[in-house]
Amino acid sequence: MVSRRTFLKSSAAISALSVLPSSCATVKPIRTLESRYQTSSDHFGVHPFVEKHPEAVFIMKTDVDVKTNSEAKVKTGTRFARSVFLPMDANGIPITHIIPIKPNLTDSQTGNKDFSLEFGMGIVTDPFFVEGVIEGMKELGLSGNQFYLREVNSPRDFKPRGYTAMAKRTGTDIRDLNEDVRTIGKEFVQWMDVPDGVIHKKIPYLWPINAPDTFLLNIAKFKTHDTGLTLCCKNHQGSVANKYQRFCHSVNAFENYHYDYLAGNVAKTCEELYDRHLADRLPLWDRLTEPGKEKNLWLDAWCQRTFDNISASPMGLCIVEGIYGRDDAFLTGPNPPLHNDKGKKEAWDRMTNVIIFGKDPVLVDIIGHWLGGHEPGQFGFFHIAMERGLSSVIDPRKIPVYRWEDGTATLTPLEQLPRTPMLSSYIPKDLYDTSKGAHFSLFYMYDEPFDYSTVDERAPSVSSVPGSRLLDQARPNPVNPFIIIEYTLPRAGYARVDILDEDGGRIETIAHGYRQKGAHCAAWNIMNLPQGTYHYRFRFDDFDETKKIVLTA
Repeated sequence: MVSRRTFLKSSAAISALSVLPSSCATVKPIRTLESRYQTSSDHFGVHPFVEKHPEAVFIMKTDVDVKTNSEAKVKTGTRFARSVFLPMDANGIPITHIIPIKPNLTDSQTGNKDFSLEFGMGIVTDPFFVEGVIEGMKELGLSGNQFYLREVNSPRDFKPRGYTAMAKRTGTDIRDLNEDVRTIGKEFVQWMDVPDGVIHKKIPYLWPINAPDTFLLNIAKFKTHDTGLTLCCKNHQGSVANKYQRFCHSVNAFENYHYDYLAGNVAKTCEELYDRHLADRLPLWDRLTEPGKEKNLWLDAWCQRTFDNISASPMGLCIVEGIYGRDDAFLTGPNPPLHNDKGKKEAWDRMTNVIIFGKDPVLVDIIGHWLGGHEPGQFGFFHIAMERGLSSVIDPRKIPVYRWEDGTATLTPLEQLPRTPMLSSYIPKDLYDTSKGAHFSLFYMYDEPFDYSTVDERAPSVSSVPGSRLLDQARPNPVNPFIIIEYTLPRAGYARVDILDEDGGRIETIAHGYRQKGAHCAAWNIMNLPQGTYHYRFRFDDFDETKKIVLTA
């Protein structure tokens, strides 16, 4: 394992890429020929269109036939990494950085003999997809020993769920770090201050998560849970050291904390928040407490702990692996007992074949809930995210959503995206049977329409005039030989982007068709083109713009 003392930051830099429009006096060339045989630059980064649009969420369709097709899942992860993580210029991330990866590995109940290991696959992020992501990123010049798989919970499940073998194949670090934060070695804990924390002043993370010179990948699983869908926001709680990570437990969990690191009387804070949210008629909040029982504060506590955690943790990219999705997070669920002989109702995996990703974990989770068949406005979690200033919208229709295909992004209306209804055991909506002192824990679709006009949302703005630009990136390499062109439409309509030679003759068309209002992305493959002067031409209605590109050795 690389220790803090030997963890070095590279000072190497490569010459920057710059592409200037033809209206400028000087055009700096894009060097291509030597880079065709170069497998990496000294820096990497997230695809520039994704990086420049943190307000957006991206959907990549996959085509895996069955959940046990390991080869197809590795190929999917590799294809994803190749299209999303690119070589960059000196403004990117040095390839000497460490890459912590947080998959969803928590409590997959591998010791339960009533169900097979295959049956429970959908409880965790698929290890073969993660393997593909790692192998794809290695093509940038990273080594296996720069990757660290981290999960505080249930290390006994690492081996049966395939993560131990995967770590060995890829050369990555995975280990049991479930020891109490009070006794675990200090080299395994990274304490972070929490800006404006409601519950925490400090949070202890499993090193190297949140350490300097790191790039965090949050790779969640597409599945439901009794907090809704347990996607990127919830997945990240497993990055926190033992005794602090029990976000979705009652306020009694605070007894395990270092009191000096708590933000005041947190039990009282949670009760005040619960009372206010109840008075504000936060969706379903009145279902938290059984009649005649004391106030149940766990969901308010969970929301605040989760948002404290997110506010303390910059993430390189948030990803939901949805090659197959699961309705309810663990073994039992809403479905008939087809996989056990005990008559227990089951959680089932479904071939959903989507990868959901973006820079913002809250926005990714909103779209994830919608793709899982639920209406995000019915979840108080997202209302509290707005209250905390961690989101400006809840309505998924106000989030730019893009179909992603090999580095190109097409803005797509939500109704054109496939949804897979997956039942959740969120807040039970059934009535309590007061005569028996019990309630029935049922599974539901939280898909009732929500009136978003009651929420003060701030949707991202779109330029009132059309335009285009080339997005900075490093010299292309054999894996990613693309020049990225962004074009923006002030309204929906027909758009076209052509590549022209020096004399203005059309070489190829890289984008054309009806497009939605907003920003779009086109990719030009220059792998087999000779050096020289080229242009791209962007047309929309009567708008016509041509800019120069110079390719040189």
